[in-house]
Amino acid sequence: RYGETTLAHLDRIGVLSDRWSCAHSIWLTPQDRDLMAARGAIAVLNPESNARLGTGVADAPDLMRRGVPLALGTDGNGANDNLVLQE
Repeated sequence: RYGETTLAHLDRIGVLSDRWSCAHSIWLTPQDRDLMAARGAIAVLNPESNARLGTGVADAPDLMRRGVPLALGTDGNGANDNLVLQE
């Protein structure tokens, strides 16, 4: 729609920053990862719901190498069966 990735669009309009958190972060291009690192945007990984839905796996080692801050999250019960990270 915009001729660029969602993260590139967010950066172009000036909203990608260290106050931005990106849920899942599983379909990022290398350029998107660099943008996130440069702006301090946080990748919120939701591994349990990604596994349940079969949507993919975030490349946490690459995100960390590039300096992207990481956090863990959960989705609602409909996509995750629970809201507990330790199960």
